[in-house]
Amino acid sequence: MKSARGIVLYTLIPLVAVGIIAAVLSALTSVSFWAAFGMGVVAVLANGMLATLEDDLPGGFNNPDGTSTPTYARVIGHLGRWFVVFCCVALAVAATSSAFTRSHHREQLADIGVAALSAGAALFMSRKRRWAVIGAAAGVIALLVAATLGDCRGPRPNSGLQSDGRRQ
Repeated sequence: MKSARGIVLYTLIPLVAVGIIAAVLSALTSVSFWAAFGMGVVAVLANGMLATLEDDLPGGFNNPDGTSTPTYARVIGHLGRWFVVFCCVALAVAATSSAFTRSHHREQLADIGVAALSAGAALFMSRKRRWAVIGAAAGVIALLVAATLGDCRGPRPNSGLQSDGRRQ
């Protein structure tokens, strides 16, 4: 059992470190001290929870052979995977709808490439590996084609070029 002194030190040291970082952050930016301190405390707590989760997952410190994975770790793993799938699908939908609002082919291709890559990542996370490779390859091809296309808008105003590309 830990002594009271050890418990106080293990609690006090991170709080002092967060307080110092919060003071520096509030001095350098417009964020108030208490807001920065609160964000720091939440970050330290979240880091501790993620470290415990990682230790309990198969191959972690508390579960090296993967035979005794706690139920909460399996549930959080599944929820985390589906949350990433949801975020990738949302990004793919947003990029696709953005492509319809663009007027230039290069921008449309770039948006379609991002959508295909996002869809590929969603498929990969949902364990559809073959379809994920196809989506990612289509996204990379679309992005490469978009990067190699020239500026579709013609010469910029006041660029010093005439409409046929010669200097004025």
